[in-house]
Amino acid sequence: MSEVKHALTDMEIGALVTVSQAHGIRTQARKAARLLKKASDASATALKAAQSDARLFGNCGDCGEEYTGEFRRANAEAEAVQPLFDEAVQAEIAAEQYYKRVKHHVLSLCPGLAPHIERLLTASNVPESDVSAQSRA
Repeated sequence: MSEVKHALTDMEIGALVTVSQAHGIRTQARKAARLLKKASDASATALKAAQSDARLFGNCGDCGEEYTGEFRRANAEAEAVQPLFDEAVQAEIAAEQYYKRVKHHVLSLCPGLAPHIERLLTASNVPESDVSAQSRA
């Protein structure tokens, strides 16, 4: 397992930085989409509950308006979150495509960078709790 060491050229270092930046953009887009998915799911659940309550109790004279008002609020929230979620999914898809294009282009120019890229990306995927434990050691 003797690894041949060679000095990276400025172009290779720049290529590694570019791949790393594309990977970071992809990671941030994924995180944003996951957060908005949770918000979308929560608003959909709240809407279903409010819709059920409004259907059951909306016609009651003493409390019906309260339930229909809650339904309107939940519906407005769900309608506000859905376009944001759709936009985040599109951004995630675009970031994934950009990352793949950049990585493919770099590997087509410098195929010898494949192990460096893998090591770079593997190191960047270590959970934060593991990184903080390693820094204390």
